[in-house]
Amino acid sequence: YEILTCDWSSDVCSSDLGRHQLKAGGEARTYRSDGVNHLFARGKLTFSGAFTGSGLGDLLLGYPSFTLLATNDNPQALRTWSATGFLEDVWRPAARVTVSAGLRYEFRAPPVDAGDLMHTFDPSTRTLVRVGTNGVPRAGVEADRNDWAPRVSIGVDLTGRGRTIARAGYGVYYDTGTLIEHSAFYFNPPAYTLQVFVPTATALLTLADPWPANRGLTPLPSRSEEHTSELQSHVRI
Repeated sequence: YEILTCDWSSDVCSSDLGRHQLKAGGEARTYRSDGVNHLFARGKLTFSGAFTGSGLGDLLLGYPSFTLLATNDNPQALRTWSATGFLEDVWRPAARVTVSAGLRYEFRAPPVDAGDLMHTFDPSTRTLVRVGTNGVPRAGVEADRNDWAPRVSIGVDLTGRGRTIARAGYGVYYDTGTLIEHSAFYFNPPAYTLQVFVPTATALLTLADPWPANRGLTPLPSRSEEHTSELQSHVRI
């Protein structure tokens, strides 16, 4: 389950100065995401046709190709905030021409866990490191502070009657992902442990015992997304 909470406030003011209309405004938001995601806590069985050439055939015989089982102790408590502001000038140099120019700044703080419980992979030591330690930011990634977004447009009334208007514009826009990218940090040891089970020449996996005791393989930390969940520390999100 997941509980999302967002507090948001914004304001815009404008002023008419002859041929110019000036606007300025901004908004601020805070986000909270609390919940749990028990990934593979109930296990996963894959039937790929390794024994009969047919996944359905393997299922009917009860022989999985491999299985997964995970231990989850990773309640999620992500916290983040954002702030944006803009200035805009709408100028009418002629009765049939409107020019708009503006600049917007956006800052989105990388999400952090309220208790710093996330872990990320350190490629220099090939180990998992808790966020907020050993020089790793609390969010696991650095904050992006240079999201400036200039925008300009022009509109021309071709007939003077307001029926046919030609427009052109240019702008830089930024978007951000959901909190799910950072929730990946929760799915690393020790809060999350994944075991892989495979059949051997002398002991197959069965539906009766898909996760036999003492036969699970725990992948070692690596840069591979199959083994650990990480984001590069300088990625722009």
